[in-house]
Amino acid sequence: MANGGFTFTQGLNPQISAQQQQSQQATTAGTADMIVKAGTLMEQKRRQAYMQYENARKYMRDDLNTIAEFDASAAGMGQFSQAITALAEDARERIREANDTIEAQEIIANFKEQYDMLVARETSIAEKQRLYENASHATGSDIDNLNAGLDVDLQYIMPEVSDVANAQNAWDNPFVDGIQIINGRLMAIDPVDKKLKEISEIESVLDSSMFDLQTEQITAGSISDWAINATTKAQIGLKDGTWSAERAGSLYDDAIDDIGRTGDKSSSGAMHRREVLNTLEGRGLIDVFTAEQRKAFINGDFDFFETESAQQTLEQVIEKGREIFIEESKFGQKSSEDIQAEIDANRAADAEALEGYSMRGLTATTEVGEQTFDLYSIPETIQVEGSSLVEGGKYSIFGFNVDPSTGNIVARIKKEETVLMYEYVDENNVVQLANTLEQAQRLGTPTGETEEFTRGGTPETITISQDGEGLSREVFNKLFAEDPIALQLLMAEKQAYNQRVLDEALEEQYQNLPETVDEDAVFYNPEVTEAIEGVNLISYDALMSALPANVKEALKTMGFERSDIEEVIKSQGVTSASQFADLVGDATGVR
Repeated sequence: MANGGFTFTQGLNPQISAQQQQSQQATTAGTADMIVKAGTLMEQKRRQAYMQYENARKYMRDDLNTIAEFDASAAGMGQFSQAITALAEDARERIREANDTIEAQEIIANFKEQYDMLVARETSIAEKQRLYENASHATGSDIDNLNAGLDVDLQYIMPEVSDVANAQNAWDNPFVDGIQIINGRLMAIDPVDKKLKEISEIESVLDSSMFDLQTEQITAGSISDWAINATTKAQIGLKDGTWSAERAGSLYDDAIDDIGRTGDKSSSGAMHRREVLNTLEGRGLIDVFTAEQRKAFINGDFDFFETESAQQTLEQVIEKGREIFIEESKFGQKSSEDIQAEIDANRAADAEALEGYSMRGLTATTEVGEQTFDLYSIPETIQVEGSSLVEGGKYSIFGFNVDPSTGNIVARIKKEETVLMYEYVDENNVVQLANTLEQAQRLGTPTGETEEFTRGGTPETITISQDGEGLSREVFNKLFAEDPIALQLLMAEKQAYNQRVLDEALEEQYQNLPETVDEDAVFYNPEVTEAIEGVNLISYDALMSALPANVKEALKTMGFERSDIEEVIKSQGVTSASQFADLVGDATGVR
């Protein structure tokens, strides 16, 4: 009974007792509560699932953002920039397809490992790269400071801007076939064994030799060269053109004391002091300077000679050089007979220097056409020991020339072979040696002992190059570093080859000229199309055959393709290779 005056009886069975009715009410209320709780639980699960979905999406966004935050340029340029960018895209795709966060994190870890490796590669050469680039525009004292750490007779070859570009290109693009991505790993063909490997396993990836500064021998003449040149004559001569011993002596003293720099190294005090040493050493007049004293003398560091004996030696060297300079700087006093005698003596000296460099009896076969051509023989065979490029480490070099069919430089070498000989006792009880064990058994009684002998193998002709690899480069450096006369002869042969090729090309062009064409035109190609009216544009093929190597390399570095070059020819009205080279030089500084 409710206070309102009625009892709520809907849903109750009027036939059952109040107790039963109360029980039924309780059951009904419990069921309703269960339904409500079940609905709440399902809602919670829906919310939980949504939160998991949102979290997964957040993790994916975070993972993708993690990949995006990597600076691809820090991993290098060229092939490496392209590869790390492609690897990042590959990682993004794999993250989108990942089933869980752990898998995504593994993908990121894999990417980061390879990214860090490439960043470390770039970092490893940063300082070396900076020094190489700085050297390309070093001047004055900067060059002196660089050379200060070298032997006194060596100097660094300062790289050109094009050398820097070529070195950077070689560092950025070491693989012929580029870098591939296989199963999330950066892989390439190892240039050594031609096998596909992960780039972390390829040793040449870390080869930074392209940024090594190269050295060269400093060459200086003699006091005679200094004393008789036109500049010296003008400085010594009086107003009436006569020679003055006093002025010659003063000029010598000033040069010996000069420690400053000049625009022309050949007129520097250091170069003149080298000439003094060369003359006195060459004539056997001095051999008392230590290596340190020699360096100090050339650099003009006379305070280095602290002891009394060292000072005396220094004074004697300077004074002897002075005497020779004054004597050999004389002019206007020689008879025609004296002059002719000097010419003959010089010719004889040149002829003597070339003795032994003959082209008699030593021949090779051309690479193209299989024609026979002569090789220069050298007076003293160069013996090489400890080479890692031939079995046994020993070989000899005894000839060289230029292949007239290709222009390639070739050398004649002979590798040494190790021969095993077998000891036996002959019928007279004398110990002998045989080439084989069977021969020893046939000729006598083998003792069981063997001996190794070294003998020269079969001579072979190989192509050599300063820019080559392996044995090719080693033989070139051994031959021409140790034999300057051989290098002079080679340069003459190379020049003769280049001139012949040029003459043949010009002759061929001349023969193909139509009657209406100006014969004085340097280049003409009847097949060229779309020429500017009245102008014969150079063809792409003719241009590329005539351009210097450094200009071609500059075009390659800038990414110029054939279509780009042809467009320049048409737009600029290019008729010659020299005109095109000037355009490239104006744009890049490469000449």
